[in-house]
Amino acid sequence: MEIRKILKYGVTAVGTVLLLLWLGVVTVENRNIPVNELAGQWAWFYKWGIALSAYGIIMYACYPETWQRLWVETVSWILISLGVYESIIGLMQVYGYSMSNHSLYALTGTFYNPGPYSGYLAMITPIALHEYIRLGKIASKTILIKVARYYALFAFLLCLCVLPSGMSRSAWLATAGGILFVVFNHFNGKKRIINFFHANRQRAIIIVSIILCSLLILASGAFYLKKDSANGRLFMWKITCRAIIERPVIGSWESFPKIYGEAQEKYFAEGDYTDEEARVAGSPEYAFNEYLQIAAEKGILYLFVGICLIILCLYFGVRNHKYGICGAVLSLSIFAFSSYPLQFPAFWSAGIAMLMACILDNLYKHKYLIRITGIYICLAGIVLAPGLYLQWNKRSAALEKWNNAKLLYNTRAYEAAQPAYEELYKEMKWNFRYLFEYGHILSKRKEYNKSISILLEAETKSNDPMILNVIGKDFQEMKLYDKAEEYFKRSVNRLPSRIYPYYLLTKLYAETGYCYPEKLKEYAKIVITKTPKIPSPAVEDMKKEIGQLLKTRKITLE
Repeated sequence: MEIRKILKYGVTAVGTVLLLLWLGVVTVENRNIPVNELAGQWAWFYKWGIALSAYGIIMYACYPETWQRLWVETVSWILISLGVYESIIGLMQVYGYSMSNHSLYALTGTFYNPGPYSGYLAMITPIALHEYIRLGKIASKTILIKVARYYALFAFLLCLCVLPSGMSRSAWLATAGGILFVVFNHFNGKKRIINFFHANRQRAIIIVSIILCSLLILASGAFYLKKDSANGRLFMWKITCRAIIERPVIGSWESFPKIYGEAQEKYFAEGDYTDEEARVAGSPEYAFNEYLQIAAEKGILYLFVGICLIILCLYFGVRNHKYGICGAVLSLSIFAFSSYPLQFPAFWSAGIAMLMACILDNLYKHKYLIRITGIYICLAGIVLAPGLYLQWNKRSAALEKWNNAKLLYNTRAYEAAQPAYEELYKEMKWNFRYLFEYGHILSKRKEYNKSISILLEAETKSNDPMILNVIGKDFQEMKLYDKAEEYFKRSVNRLPSRIYPYYLLTKLYAETGYCYPEKLKEYAKIVITKTPKIPSPAVEDMKKEIGQLLKTRKITLE
């Protein structure tokens, strides 16, 4: 009997460690690859996902109730501990004891950007608050319960201390939503509000009016805190919605940058836009709204199924008093409205773990259903994860080689860089940054046909207008001026605020074999008179060069 008990506790300990390793993907860093590349984290996510799935099959077959309790209880405390870890790293970065992962931001945690970092802390905050309140309701508290309760309070306050420094309005809103959800459910908010409205109708109306006015003022303040950023995000959503309308139900199943780039290019080509829209437009990799991005890539039907799954898990979670986990899921859902958390394995592991924790209690009374469902999910993980792990592991190794080859590219040693980039093509053709650099190297080496082929491949994975500019220059060097003009104009329509494509068009119309004085004059005027979005010496040099060109051609601007 004792041996069986020891074995059971040993198996439980193994499960806790595996779950910690899987959720701990957020702490994985590889200094040998660019910080914004997450191939190492994705490889870690799938590797320990395989181990956890294999372990889960054994537990579901032998100890389904133990596995269910282990999962539900352990997920919360592991995430709370990871929140403490991230918060401490953030404080060290703020006070200068540690470097952030981005040169423009003092605070990033283990992430590359303060936005996702703040969203991660926002997701954990309601879990810590729930555990503090839950443990406080226990009548006879042991020392362990007291320690756990104040540890949860420490984590909650620590996350709240760091969040303002991240300057992420999305994370602030997600935090507020999660905290209000936990407090509302723990203190029977629905009943209290209904009773208060019945007893004090006039006072309730006044309070609601004050709250609504306060929220309006706070929303306005948050908008004007980073006005250009907010306007840029609203414009992104507008263009994404236009792309969704073209294929609403099943989506296009292409990369979001390609979908977005084509939609934005089409919008500006129509000419019905404001100067403000042209100024705030960019070439984003993400929609900064996971719901719109999923709808654009996979279709509204796919999005609807996902939302229904989340709502179902929240329903079961609330019914079984998992307010912390449900609050965290709600925070993540709010954060996903104006950010891109699903691009990070850390949010995927946390999200999957929390959704499973929501539904497991509901299956507790159905032992056989637990076993069948759990084993099926774990088998799916074992079948799917190995291939993805091998893929991302190869990509991580390729990224290390590319990181070394970039030194040659950055120093403009194109002849030496070309063989290194050619060798990496098969392993790196999924990465648009690599493809652009490789295409640019080939362009500089005057291998224009090959350069165009690589850059056209890069265009399917990115909406950066620089890709179009280099393709246009390649066509120009090949004396294919009509094609060069087509790509330069596409670049203009992709981002009208950029001066460089207008400069390229002006130079194109000055070519001996493609001389159009009126067009040259038209675009030269734009180059000289247009105010750049970000002033730079390069822009001034372009203006001076075009001014000198006009003098040489004896062309005057009216």
